[in-house]
Amino acid sequence: MNPTEQFSNSELCESALLLEKAMHATGSFLKERQCEKPNLYSAGRNPSSGRDIDAACVVIKSCLPLIEKLLSKKKPLIIYVEDFVQHNEREVDRYVDEKIGQFDIAVRTSIVRSPDEVGKGVLGANVFSVDPLDGTGQYLSFSNLWASGIALLENGRPVVSSIYNAQFNELYTGLLVRERNRLIDSMVYRRSDPNAKQLHLASLSAPTEFPVYPRLIGSHMTRSSRAKYLEAEPSLRKINAQFDGVVMSCSGLVSLCDVVAGRLAGYINNYTYTHDVAPAEPILIAGERKLSSFTGNPIDYSNASRINIVSSGSELIHSNLLTILNPTLK
Repeated sequence: MNPTEQFSNSELCESALLLEKAMHATGSFLKERQCEKPNLYSAGRNPSSGRDIDAACVVIKSCLPLIEKLLSKKKPLIIYVEDFVQHNEREVDRYVDEKIGQFDIAVRTSIVRSPDEVGKGVLGANVFSVDPLDGTGQYLSFSNLWASGIALLENGRPVVSSIYNAQFNELYTGLLVRERNRLIDSMVYRRSDPNAKQLHLASLSAPTEFPVYPRLIGSHMTRSSRAKYLEAEPSLRKINAQFDGVVMSCSGLVSLCDVVAGRLAGYINNYTYTHDVAPAEPILIAGERKLSSFTGNPIDYSNASRINIVSSGSELIHSNLLTILNPTLK
């Protein structure tokens, strides 16, 4: 496979089913262990790290058939797991190394420990981007406002993804068929019964109907720091006045699922990472929703630093939000 060669339709469908099964397994794993005592090896800085890392291993194990197939291709493979990044804590790093050590050498060498490595290699490699637990604080509080997500990126764009949304115990799976970077076909599927044992390719051909959305906007724009709050406040006030209200989000993936499902009209975040967005992009686009940066441009997955995103249920809502978030677009 050369850098411009793309996955066939059958490969995309097979990948979608595998990713969906991986998210089903991961969601089940996390729900079963949510009430267990957290692993406190990280000296209390992040008591869920052990749960995150164990869940990440469930994802990788579930995807091994697809990973092995990708490793057989000429194109490099990068596996990026948010919770495998360097923590600068010996106990955490030792635990991560122990967990990675269970995999075959070819899989271990594909796992990167820094977002910079993804940014540098994303355009020339196939990339697995995994967020095993988005909404850690809610998870630790025994809430169901958390999600797990995975995406497969090709030529720097997500083409297949799946998300387990614990809030409604549902799975979203999406795939995009591109030709020379032009979208020619797409599919999105929402499964309300993730406990179904049989997942068939035929089910992916069934269109998913999504309802009309309310006039509520989800936001993650005030949660990171005082400086970010002051930066976001004027825009949030304008959005609150123009729409029916702003709902503070605890998980970006949960909120993006809400945009797809029609439970939110839009979602904005001025301080996130690409691995928090990649699992949602194929699902949003295939569900005829909008996703961009605050400047209206596509998400740049080679950017290893913080990014901003806006997602909307329609072109009109997206245009209105962009005008508020970036007045130069008027």
